[in-house]
Amino acid sequence: MTLSVAASLALAQDAPRSPVLFNPQNAAQLEQDSRDAWQKPAEVVTSLELRDGDVIADIGTGSGYFVPYLSKSVGSAGRVYAIDIQPEMLAFVQRKVAELNLNNVTTVLSQEADTRLDRESVDLAFMVDVYHELGSPGSLLSNIRTVLKPDGRLTIIDFKADKAADRVGPPLSHRIPKERLIAEVEQAGFELTETIELLSYQYFLVFTGKPAAPAATSIGSQ
Repeated sequence: MTLSVAASLALAQDAPRSPVLFNPQNAAQLEQDSRDAWQKPAEVVTSLELRDGDVIADIGTGSGYFVPYLSKSVGSAGRVYAIDIQPEMLAFVQRKVAELNLNNVTTVLSQEADTRLDRESVDLAFMVDVYHELGSPGSLLSNIRTVLKPDGRLTIIDFKADKAADRVGPPLSHRIPKERLIAEVEQAGFELTETIELLSYQYFLVFTGKPAAPAATSIGSQ
């Protein structure tokens, strides 16, 4: 389904949503073995073609479900920042990191609109099942643009907003339709560059920052 420019902007300009955070007391639910069958973590990370030495921002890391896969993919020279706004979630991740001896992982307590990372320090911003929880996604997306390297990417995986995908995940009323998400992200200065058809219950989108518009050239300067 392709939306017109006007329709896309209308979707993106809807009123801010109320954030819906996952209860950290239920963090262990995110680690259930049954999740692997539909989340396909190893295949997701492989499809991103990460390189040794890459720096990854796992934004809204939750229980750190993807952290071991990301850690392995970027190697000892790389770095994974496991980022969350809930200290209880980060405590869960820190225990996992210690148990698995993941020396290239750092936990970061963030704010909703601030990852607390340095400018142009990240090769990939990675958000899984996070976008639908955001109250003001535009503010966070703006921050992500500043922390990505010029050739950096933003990957968003989130639950499809249709009944056929309602076997797992949050209630349909909490989900964000793919078309609306794309419109919001593109309005924040990103460009959709890849849609990966891998997951049954989630869309899997890859964005890059839109190139800066060329500076206007005056007639007399030629």
